[in-house]
Amino acid sequence: MLLLKLGQLAAGRGWAVPQLTRMMSFVSHSASQQHRLLALRQKLLTTTFRLFSREMPRLPLDAEHLSALITKDITVFTYTNNRFFLLLTIFGGMQFIFWTNLAVFVNADPTVGNSGESRIVRFYIENRQKIAASCICLGNQVI
Repeated sequence: MLLLKLGQLAAGRGWAVPQLTRMMSFVSHSASQQHRLLALRQKLLTTTFRLFSREMPRLPLDAEHLSALITKDITVFTYTNNRFFLLLTIFGGMQFIFWTNLAVFVNADPTVGNSGESRIVRFYIENRQKIAASCICLGNQVI
């Protein structure tokens, strides 16, 4: 029964199985037919063993061997909406202007005096140049 299932599986995949299913359903007591049936069964077993036990050669997936595996260039994603990129550029320019304006205001703040007693005011007075440089760096990252 197992050989019949293997024969049907092999025939379903398009492998050449020479008259095995017909011979499996035919029961004969002749010695030559039994010998022929055993030879076909052995041939089927060796063929299925070879087909199912064949291993693919495994290459390590590094930069050298990866280009050998890829045969075609594949485009994963394309987006050709020019209006979107125009709006994105305008938004980035506005962000750059905002952060630059904030840096100029922090650096040249006329309301800051040396009479601040709060810890936050003292931190702001002592680190105005650092805060302004941070704002300039943020504006440059947006572009």
